[in-house]
Amino acid sequence: FDYEELKNFQIHVQARDGGVPPLSSSAMVNVIVLDQNDNAPVIVSPSHQSGSVAEEGLPLSAGQGYLVTKIMATDADSGQNARIFYQMLKSTDPTLFTVARNSGEIRTA
Repeated sequence: FDYEELKNFQIHVQARDGGVPPLSSSAMVNVIVLDQNDNAPVIVSPSHQSGSVAEEGLPLSAGQGYLVTKIMATDADSGQNARIFYQMLKSTDPTLFTVARNSGEIRTA
């Protein structure tokens, strides 16, 4: 079952005996599908085409804490599985910029 396609469903069941006359009872069962972490986050901003690099301009007057850009991503999962964290994986000089773990803001260090 895929939570993103079907979050819950109902099953109406009946139990019947073999007596004469036959007697029965029925119940409605609500089934809730639990979400799995089965979708990877997708970066939506800054936008770039597959295989290309996003470019951001930086003025010479940019001081410490200048907001260079904000990375935004979405995840089709729900709850904790959809929570997104950001980090710098590699940089020409990692001392020049910081990436905010929760917001995705990239600022000058």
